Amino acid sequence: MEYVKRIFSIELKPGMTNVKELFVLQQKTYGSKKKDGSHYANLVLSDAKGSIRGFMELNDNGMINIENGQLVCCTGNIGEFNSEVTMYVSHIEQVDLSVIDEKTLALLYPSVENPEQLKAELRNLVESVENTEMKLLLEYVLFEKLWDQFIKKPAAKSIHHARIGGLLEHSVHVAEMVSDLSRFYPDVNRDLALTGALLHDIGKVEEMSIPGGDYTDNGKLLGHVVHGSLMLAKFMDDLGLDESLKQALLHIVLSHHGEKEWGSPVKPKTLEALLVAMADRTDAYLDHAQKIYRETKAKGLKWSHYSEPLDAAIFVLDEDSN
Repeated sequence: MEYVKRIFSIELKPGMTNVKELFVLQQKTYGSKKKDGSHYANLVLSDAKGSIRGFMELNDNGMINIENGQLVCCTGNIGEFNSEVTMYVSHIEQVDLSVIDEKTLALLYPSVENPEQLKAELRNLVESVENTEMKLLLEYVLFEKLWDQFIKKPAAKSIHHARIGGLLEHSVHVAEMVSDLSRFYPDVNRDLALTGALLHDIGKVEEMSIPGGDYTDNGKLLGHVVHGSLMLAKFMDDLGLDESLKQALLHIVLSHHGEKEWGSPVKPKTLEALLVAMADRTDAYLDHAQKIYRETKAKGLKWSHYSEPLDAAIFVLDEDSN
């Protein structure tokens, strides 16, 4: 069977019928109707340009046996629910990536807009590090050991920078924030914070897969914080770096999620670790909010759907307000 991507999610309009389209299944949750007890699934279906909500009735308390991040072909009609464009799915099937050509994959999985510029910015950031050991470490890890994976992997599955090259983009953004903010705080070791910022998510080369940005088995078992600290420790041992530098950089990696309930074994306890954790969270949240904003604006809506990470919906300002 031939699978073709005909229309993007943001182009679907209420009233369209018998739509058969390829998407990535980003999310599925289940519920039941109180009156008749029937079950249903709420879906988030995405492609390279955005996402659409999906709703599917389930028979006999059924489940959708397709993992998040998998490619699917959905058939159904387009309507509205709570002023949000919704696909009422009558049939969903998983599609093997091996039967999809590269041109079609590019329509399904987003990638960063400016990869060459990001690569140049990364090299400039590394070159700006004055400490010899830290610059050596960055060159060894990013350009020698991890380059091919570091520039291609997504930074997350769905929440932020969930696109090919997203890890590179997120790492550069966090490092540039750290570099700029360190000017205002003279007690911050800029080289240390910048090095930690560029390396804080290297564990994602083991945690994330492409295309699709789903988690690897390795990632599900250990997570990128653990993978990153193990990898960084080995790389620093390879180079025979100073023990105090090893401790400082490992602390940044281990604490960059900021709170234990967010996945960090320890909270940030140095100025540099605190700066990296705050920049990491800022970039993640703003990228997530900007994605929602753009999708909402493209659909001609004022309010986005509710975002669990933000605990809010996003409001689209009038053009005159901008």
